[in-house]
Amino acid sequence: MTPPPPQDGGTLSTPAEAVQGRRGGLVELWATVRTLVVAVVMALAVRHFVLSTYTVVGPSMQPTLYTGERVLVLRCAFLLGAPQPGQVVVFKPPIPSSADFVKRVIAVGPATVAMRHGRVYVNGRLQSDPYVAPGFQGDTSMRPMAVPAGDVFVLGDHRTDSTDSRIFGPVAESALAGRALTVWWPLQDLRTISTARAPLQPAAPRPGA
Repeated sequence: MTPPPPQDGGTLSTPAEAVQGRRGGLVELWATVRTLVVAVVMALAVRHFVLSTYTVVGPSMQPTLYTGERVLVLRCAFLLGAPQPGQVVVFKPPIPSSADFVKRVIAVGPATVAMRHGRVYVNGRLQSDPYVAPGFQGDTSMRPMAVPAGDVFVLGDHRTDSTDSRIFGPVAESALAGRALTVWWPLQDLRTISTARAPLQPAAPRPGA
């Protein structure tokens, strides 16, 4: 006996066609799941190895960065080249801390850094520090500090309110999590972060020990 024709004017599928349809649906579902898995893996790879974000806490990098701003960090920056003076970096500090720090590289080892009445000397040459705002320089003096090869000396742009290499010494390049590139939040404050190297002033005598 043949099955009665469908009432809606369509056609009946055979058992083989029904099975094939289910298989087609499973293939499409698997393709979608695989695409989502690949997208998640790529996003995690980008976050952990290429780009990440850092939320600024505290006044130590004013007027360059302010509390609450979110910064885009290039995590692979120092796989592509060594850190350079003037760059703003995020790193694990060599002191007990649950959070990363953000500071500016002042010198790359081997070098000697000293301070006299708030002015910074690298290898005996006075730095102009164009990113330090008036009133933020302070009057700090520091005996010459040796920065070994493979380390960097970092300072906050707000010199009177920053915990930095004056306190905890040089930072190993291996502790650098990446280079801060852009403030992306709040959107109205979107801007790139200046990494211009401070020009050297004319040679000056090394500050006395």
